[in-house]
Amino acid sequence: MKPLAAVLRWAERARLALRFSVYLRYSPRRAWLLAKREGLA
Repeated sequence: MKPLAAVLRWAERARLALRFSVYLRYSPRRAWLLAKREGLA
């Protein structure tokens, strides 16, 4: 596996987690919908 691909995937997950934490603080329902769409819930 290429290191670059791993870094990009990690960055994408980190960005998603950051957005999710912001949603969780300001809009729990939207965070839940995002989690469902991403297959986390």
